[in-house]
Amino acid sequence: MEIRAHHLLCIQGFVGLGYSEGFVRHLSYVKDMLYSKDPVVRIVKGPDDICGHCPHLKEDYCSQYGNKVRSMDQAVLEKMGIENGTEMRFLKALDSINSALEKKGTIEGICNECGWREVCGLYKRFSSM
Repeated sequence: MEIRAHHLLCIQGFVGLGYSEGFVRHLSYVKDMLYSKDPVVRIVKGPDDICGHCPHLKEDYCSQYGNKVRSMDQAVLEKMGIENGTEMRFLKALDSINSALEKKGTIEGICNECGWREVCGLYKRFSSM
């Protein structure tokens, strides 16, 4: 399964809100499956299996956030010290990015332009550090 790099953050901060009912249902399903099965995921910079259910995905481009999401992906890859396309178990990927987020200001540098920060549980957790 492919996971967009910044979605490693979104999955953790997801509180049941989203771009459409179908998107929310799908993200809930994916989140539950990832945590329960801990599969090997391919971490990518670009659209993934979650984006496929977003009404803002137009071919390979996000019509709402544009290149901002690619910048977020790149920042996560850099903080994790991995390349685009790296494969690892889901829970190991979360451990890796969460370790990086423990440094003050890291999450703000990645998520500063995200429209979901106000309700994101992960953003609230790490931005208060």
